Amino acid sequence: MSSQVSVIHLETGKHLYGGALQVAYLIKGLREIAPSIKNLLVIPNDSHLKTVVKGVETIELSLSGELDPRPLFTLLRILKGYRERGQKTILHIHSRRGADLWGPIAAIFSKTPYVITRRVDNPEPHSIQRLKYKRASKVVAISSAIYEMLTSYGVKRHQLALVPSAVDTDTFRPGGDLEWFQREFEIQHGTRPIGIVAQFIPRKGHRYLIEAIPEVLAREPKARFLFFGKGPLRDQVIQELQAMGLGWACRFPGFRQDMPRILPCLECLVHPALMEGLGVAVLQAMACKVLVVATDRGGLKDLIRHEETALRLPGSDLAQEISSSLHRVLDTTNKGLFERIKDTAYRMVTTRFSCRGMAMAYKKIYDEVS
Repeated sequence: MSSQVSVIHLETGKHLYGGALQVAYLIKGLREIAPSIKNLLVIPNDSHLKTVVKGVETIELSLSGELDPRPLFTLLRILKGYRERGQKTILHIHSRRGADLWGPIAAIFSKTPYVITRRVDNPEPHSIQRLKYKRASKVVAISSAIYEMLTSYGVKRHQLALVPSAVDTDTFRPGGDLEWFQREFEIQHGTRPIGIVAQFIPRKGHRYLIEAIPEVLAREPKARFLFFGKGPLRDQVIQELQAMGLGWACRFPGFRQDMPRILPCLECLVHPALMEGLGVAVLQAMACKVLVVATDRGGLKDLIRHEETALRLPGSDLAQEISSSLHRVLDTTNKGLFERIKDTAYRMVTTRFSCRGMAMAYKKIYDEVS
């Protein structure tokens, strides 16, 4: 790769989870392993990425929605400048939210090679698929499920690469401050904290956990449930649990940027997703040696092996499966098995899902397409 190569990272997500967090990890990793690469970050003006990615040239966008064409004009101006200077350039499109519409158009018009990372497994119209992927130099899937989905869209295998999302295991690691945790979330000593970390949207499966809570509490009144995240269904979930008379056992901390401090204090993480690109919250919990109870839908198949790395929810009756699994979790006679599961999951994350490994995989891709 030429020392003059620049990678323009387009990420239109605003919050520090999902793709935006992965962009932060990638740029950090690239600066360590490939300092000759010049990274340019193009983000919304209210993105939280700028608070964590320091020392990198950043261009901020004013966006009013996915169809706002301003990213197109900004990218065309940037790419024209690089071309006039004879600079080798790659456009890396990291997100949806309009980025995967205007990014490919800008790259095609400016004759710039582009890489597009696909992070979600929900379907999209054939016309959109052709626009985004046909001219891409590389299409990156973050899980084997997304990889196979992309082949079903007609993306050629020579265009495809599989690069899993990463976890910063220097930040997400075992060991928590239980006294702080109990004060912060008003949880008494001796209670059993169970978490769900997900956007409040239908495919994350909150409703199945809600249905399971009464039976779990009937067996273990000391269980407490913490619902982390934002989303359109959050108020509905809160109201439903309060109407069921279960508000006393539930907490709704919202989106927290101190999850590395919080996760190690949980007894387990429940992730009943109906669709999932990979499951970064699951990886983060595993990195903290927290037991995971999850479906193996979509990209979760790459992470969830029953009684080896997690307790798997088969999905035929999710509410009952969650209840039964949490009954096992809260039964202290199973402690030995769960310690082995947590150790295996921890080794998997630290060896297969490191930030350095992700950065090296993307550098190889940039070498191929530049």
